[in-house]
Amino acid sequence: MLVSALLLGACAPETTSISYLAVNHTGEEVVSVIVNGEGGVLNVPAYGGGGGQVCCVTLPRKWRPGLRATIKWRLDGDWLHDSAGKEVWRDGKRVYVPAAYKEKAVEIPKYTEKDLEHFDIHFLPNDEVLVKVSFIYPTHPDYQPPYPDKGKR
Repeated sequence: MLVSALLLGACAPETTSISYLAVNHTGEEVVSVIVNGEGGVLNVPAYGGGGGQVCCVTLPRKWRPGLRATIKWRLDGDWLHDSAGKEVWRDGKRVYVPAAYKEKAVEIPKYTEKDLEHFDIHFLPNDEVLVKVSFIYPTHPDYQPPYPDKGKR
């Protein structure tokens, strides 16, 4: 029986996959989010708006120093304008030009196995990005860092 327990313990996965969500603390809508090459969150409204949860981010069960995530995001684009400043129309529709993706590798703060419920991405002014692994949601009063009020950042 002891041998079986040791064998089962050796087979325990060293990583886990958890859902992720994004919270936007800026005045511009984030229309797409990609974490470590995997995408899914769309339309994260401005000023504290959050997108839905998407599966998944794979993380080690045990945090280690230097652990990082690469976050790519795109803000809303704009309508194409000609040299005179007029909107360009083709086939009866305005021409939309998506914004370029931005990318940042960010350090993942220390977490415990208890925290491995969801991976939170916080978009801050000046293209700053913070991430957090947590078992409570950003709107909870005990969430740290605190969830900012609309327009305070």
